[in-house]
Amino acid sequence: VAFMGHQVHVCRYREAGTLLDWMGRDLAGRRVLDVAGGDGYWAGQTAKRGAEAVSIDLARSKMLYGATLAHPPSLVECDALRLPFRDGSFDAVLSVCAIEHFDDGGTSLAEMARVLKPGGQIFMSADVLSRSDAWPKLRDAHKAKYHVQHTYTHESL
Repeated sequence: VAFMGHQVHVCRYREAGTLLDWMGRDLAGRRVLDVAGGDGYWAGQTAKRGAEAVSIDLARSKMLYGATLAHPPSLVECDALRLPFRDGSFDAVLSVCAIEHFDDGGTSLAEMARVLKPGGQIFMSADVLSRSDAWPKLRDAHKAKYHVQHTYTHESL
C-alpha cells in the first residue's frame, strides 16, 4: 500500500501537468480557481504562468502549510459544494483528482460551472478506479486510504 501511495502521487503530477499544458503557457489576465487544491501548489503553478490564482480546500492544515510557500496563491477555506464566489468569477477552474472525494460530485461540478465566466473551461482529472481492468484490491485499498466516495468513468463524468 505504501508503494501504491507513491504511484498515485506520481500519476497526480503527470495528470496535473497535462491539465496545465491544456490551459496554456500564458495565463496572464486570467482568473483561475483550483478546487480542492490543498496547499495551493497547482494554483501557484498557474500563477507562475500569469494567472490570478485562487485555491480552495476544506483541509485547514494543508492550507496553513501552503501559506508558508514562497509565492502562495490566494487560499480560501470552503466547501466545493458551496463555493463562496459570484457567478462568472473565473476564466478557468482546475481540479486535480478531487471530484471522487466529494459527497456529491454533480453538485461540485455545477458549482464549478456556475463560477465560470461565459466561455470558461473546467480542467479536471479523476481517479479511474471504476475501470473494469482496475484491480479490486488496489481499488479497495485506495478508496479506504484516500476516503474516495465515488468512482467515475469517462462516460459518467
